[in-house]
Amino acid sequence: MFHMSKRFVRLSELTSTKGKPGRLPVSPATWWRWVAANEAPSPIKLGPNTTVWCLDQIDEWESKRAAGVQSERVGVDTAPKAVKPEIDRGKGAGRGLPKRAELAAV
Repeated sequence: MFHMSKRFVRLSELTSTKGKPGRLPVSPATWWRWVAANEAPSPIKLGPNTTVWCLDQIDEWESKRAAGVQSERVGVDTAPKAVKPEIDRGKGAGRGLPKRAELAAV
């Protein structure tokens, strides 16, 4: 029976720093921010000073992320966009505030 072993990647291999490109063109700080926001795969602690990510999960995450970018480019994303109220640029006390009619609609 063939058993595939899990492959792991460390933060230094995954992210880029000045003078050392990694697998992704993002800094370690950005990667950790994405992990904290559940926008990237969770790490695995192998020891007190060793944190890794499962390479299979990284591959899957990259594929999903790339597919999302492609769908945005071709206009597949049909989610409604938020509409900002028009700002009244006229003189007076209401300068810079949304018009009253738009506030009532929101």
